[in-house]
Amino acid sequence: MNAARNICTSLLLGASLLSLTCQANEDPTPEQQVLIDHFHRPVYTLGEAMNTARTALQKITDAATADATAPLVSAVIQAENAVSEAAARLAEAGLSVSSLYQKGQLAKAISSLPVAAYNADIQATLANGCYGSVRLYLAITGKSATNEQLQASLSEQDKADLATVEHALSAIEAICPVSHWRPLEDEFVKRFDASRSAAARLQQHPLTAMMLHSKLEKYARWLQELANREFLHNGDLEERFLIHPQNYIGQWYERRAFDDYFYRGADALNLNSATPRGKAIWDAAEPRLAELRKKYNLGTGDGRTRETAFDIPAEIKPEEFKRFVNEVTKELFGKRALPSNLRWSSLGKNGRRVVHGIILVGRPGNRNRDNDSHTIMPCYFNIERK
Repeated sequence: MNAARNICTSLLLGASLLSLTCQANEDPTPEQQVLIDHFHRPVYTLGEAMNTARTALQKITDAATADATAPLVSAVIQAENAVSEAAARLAEAGLSVSSLYQKGQLAKAISSLPVAAYNADIQATLANGCYGSVRLYLAITGKSATNEQLQASLSEQDKADLATVEHALSAIEAICPVSHWRPLEDEFVKRFDASRSAAARLQQHPLTAMMLHSKLEKYARWLQELANREFLHNGDLEERFLIHPQNYIGQWYERRAFDDYFYRGADALNLNSATPRGKAIWDAAEPRLAELRKKYNLGTGDGRTRETAFDIPAEIKPEEFKRFVNEVTKELFGKRALPSNLRWSSLGKNGRRVVHGIILVGRPGNRNRDNDSHTIMPCYFNIERK
């Protein structure tokens, strides 16, 4: 469902880092031009596959027509994979995606993809329970099932589990229009916790997983509204859906690329590094730093400020920056390290541009302070070479 959007998003959002591989005004070599031409072909094929699938999705009326649409959705996924492979070859050849986009070549190719419309049709189909077609659900999610699973029906336990999930999700609407109405927020958390085992059972089989997905899409408006309101800065909600999202609602948010929540404020919250708690976390990581500095060739910086950022070794390619930053941050801070997408960068007083990993400081333990939301701080890395 989200693969096409992720392809386009990764190409565009990754442009600022990939542009480091060549100058924006640099023309491609003949060899690179061949790769550019080859990139346009699977993009065109993907657009055609999406349009064909959309027409069929909009005409579904029952399980039979939904079953017939399943191969068309699978064709979209195959086309998406081909685009991903072609884009990877561009990066390997040292081509700047941002440069191609600025010159109109990439813009022309990407603009032909009906990504938003296709995703909307897929989400509407999921909200309708794929019209009872497990085959279509499997095609959308890229999963497989046995013939026995394809013929399964809902048991009494399944129905009870779906009712438990519905009871939890129905509590979201009450808290979305209200900020910091804690009794209602607490009630939602209570219902959600009580529904987790039921949802885990539902996720084990294709039919019930499809029905669970349908419930989530039914409440998509309120789930998204809760995210737009930054989970009301409620630490209990952050804990369940962002810090430890291994649950049915947390996974729903992950599929919608909502994994940059804490990154947004990390750069602005550098002061947390200087608080007693933040400094203690940095100091506790200090014994590991000497070994990691040598292992990863991090330079002389300590990572605590923009001006004292760690160096990223010259042999690390721009498309590997994200992996490198998260790997080093994870080794330094263990479970306190949160995933960073490197979607923004900032400039230090020394003129070098930096990105940062994310360190979880924790919750203050006082619900009267920002609803006891989580505090984070950055770990800086230079992305501009000396």
